Amino acid sequence: MTDLLKWQWVVFLVPLALAVLLALATAIGVGENHGENEGGHDHDLDGHADHDGTGHDGSHETESETQAPVSPLSLIGVGQAPLSVILICLLVYWAVIGSLGNLTLGVRSIGFSIGLALVGSLLATSGTARLVGRFLPTSESFSVKRHELIGREGTAIFPITENSGTVRLYDSLGTLRQLDCRIVMGGAAIPMETKVMVVDYDRERQVFTVQKWDDLVRIKED
Repeated sequence: MTDLLKWQWVVFLVPLALAVLLALATAIGVGENHGENEGGHDHDLDGHADHDGTGHDGSHETESETQAPVSPLSLIGVGQAPLSVILICLLVYWAVIGSLGNLTLGVRSIGFSIGLALVGSLLATSGTARLVGRFLPTSESFSVKRHELIGREGTAIFPITENSGTVRLYDSLGTLRQLDCRIVMGGAAIPMETKVMVVDYDRERQVFTVQKWDDLVRIKED
């Protein structure tokens, strides 16, 4: 038992404890957000989001293959799954892989265990984030269809341009959704952490069009 108090173990066990605490905090936060968001964000703003969900008439050019620069954080899945999930996975994988290294090789090989934990946790977290992002945030609710997300407000988790962008929001049932979004043609790029509203959906390209929330409010006030 006293061996677990050595720094060679503490460096792995403390992150594991943090992961447990973060998971508990996230569970409590999700419950609160669900209650706050359910049915609470269906805005109209005098017709700015009043669409029938039929999409565009095909006048848009095909989507450019130019993508936004790859962020170092995107390599571990940031933007593909909730940040809290990514952080929890990273901490858990680090703790488990490192602890297994200590058990297998002994604490005298702590340098190798740390290196193994670093590489293994990054790779495992990236794979988990892609899996979570594929089946959870982007999956449609049984009742809420994509065009029904028009008029919902969310937050940009990646910069939004005419070629790429991602927004996270809650649908009318309180389900967390992650949407592939673009700005209005000719509009200014929208930075990360900006509050936006979904104003249109292109069925052909399967992407949403969003505008900055502040801009829509300003138009309404004018």
